[in-house]
Amino acid sequence: MHEPSFPSTQNIEAKTFPVTDDAGKTSGWGYDLYVDGKRSIHQPIFPGLRGNSSFQSEEDAMKMGQLAANRMKTTGSLPTVVPNDFDILGIKLPPDLQHIVDSLVTAEKTKK
Repeated sequence: MHEPSFPSTQNIEAKTFPVTDDAGKTSGWGYDLYVDGKRSIHQPIFPGLRGNSSFQSEEDAMKMGQLAANRMKTTGSLPTVVPNDFDILGIKLPPDLQHIVDSLVTAEKTKK
């Protein structure tokens, strides 16, 4: 399968949105990535992590959305998020996910 490419000349921007539960109550935040005004990525949960948890704040969703948009612009391909990105951006994770991210980051550091 061919991976889409995103030339650096395209306008890529992140926009946040509230994630709602079945009752319509806001349960967190996500982000969408738009390429030339068309939604290309819809991310209602933490990227790269198991589970269905959303960002706890709109600010955190925007931080990750902007990082993903910048990576798309830089690489010209779909963005990759690594566990260390959450720590670098200061994004708060639920305790169960923070434990997983901490373990993955520690494992990466011991490889080097």
